[in-house]
Amino acid sequence: MELRHLEYFIAVAEEKSFSQGAKRLHMAQPPLSMQIKGLENELGAPLFNRLSRGVSLTEVGRLFLEEARCILNRAKTARQNIQLAVRGIIGSISIGVVPTIVDDQLAVFLQEFRSRHPKVSLDIHEIHSTDQISALLKDQLDIGFLRTPINEPELETLYVSEESMILAVPSNHPFARLKRIDWKLLDGQPLVILDTPHATAFNHQFLAICQEQGVSPVIVQYSHSIHMKMWLVSAGFGISPTSNGMRYIIRPNLSFCDLPATAPKLTTVMAWKRSNTSPVVRNLIQIVREVLARE
Repeated sequence: MELRHLEYFIAVAEEKSFSQGAKRLHMAQPPLSMQIKGLENELGAPLFNRLSRGVSLTEVGRLFLEEARCILNRAKTARQNIQLAVRGIIGSISIGVVPTIVDDQLAVFLQEFRSRHPKVSLDIHEIHSTDQISALLKDQLDIGFLRTPINEPELETLYVSEESMILAVPSNHPFARLKRIDWKLLDGQPLVILDTPHATAFNHQFLAICQEQGVSPVIVQYSHSIHMKMWLVSAGFGISPTSNGMRYIIRPNLSFCDLPATAPKLTTVMAWKRSNTSPVVRNLIQIVREVLARE
């Protein structure tokens, strides 16, 4: 049984005539009659009462008419959905975001995408860069917003932004009154840093520049999450390097100041697997490109 057989049946049923059904379908009556007879043989029951003038549905035919209409409607909906999916208008997309880059720029990307493609569901995950790379390669993520470096030939990247490394300090700390500090002021200062594999490169960048500048802050406390690190700073355990995006965190007794201009820069990129041909993914990439071009 094919969809066209259902269309033939519905035309005859609604026209109550093989000849009128054939005209509606733009085909000859004999082939139509043969197709309906074949359908009845396949179903094992007559669908029509053949009358001297026209036809009427049997009880089985009335039941089958409801089913046939439902099947064709579902098939029509499926075709429409496939066409929308091919254009990236419906579907879903899984996005990874590094916790420290949840900022206004990312919000603009996603708001623009949602306004243009309201029928696409966004599945957003807070994931560190190294885990995002692994998830992208395994097709567990479609798009990642993460930090460089990325040394994976299977991934394609788009530069998004660059931000400074800054310093989080307790609000009652002398540094809180300074807009920018000198490296020499960090010598001997108590330091709170993240103790996770994901923070290794960040910590190394900060400690390496301190060493280059001849200063030695003292690590006094480790944290296993960014938000705990910020709480430890606000509680007076020490100072801590962080990204500029964290400046917008509001917490009692937490302030931020700029490091010298020679402080490391943190680069954010959007990454995706080259082999990912999803139209939804391509639409998001295009929107990000457009937003960046306007900035």
